[in-house]
Amino acid sequence: MTAYLLIKWLHVLFSVVLVGTGFGTAYFMFFANRSDSVAAQAVVALGAEVPDLYWRYARRWEWLGCPAFVAMLAVFYLMVAKPVLFAN
Repeated sequence: MTAYLLIKWLHVLFSVVLVGTGFGTAYFMFFANRSDSVAAQAVVALGAEVPDLYWRYARRWEWLGCPAFVAMLAVFYLMVAKPVLFAN
């Protein structure tokens, strides 16, 4: 294995770990918001009381999160596959 392939492999591995941690946090937050359990929502929201402004921001977060998820999948594809997008 060349040094380039080793660095590329480590780069992909660590980026998957980093993005996966963010997706995992978003997963718990999304399903805690969807539950009727105020206790679960308080745990995810770090024990704070959840005001109405929170729900407005939560809806925005979910609407923006869907295209961001698709964009991250595209970034991973471009990072690993390195397709030729434009001809010279």
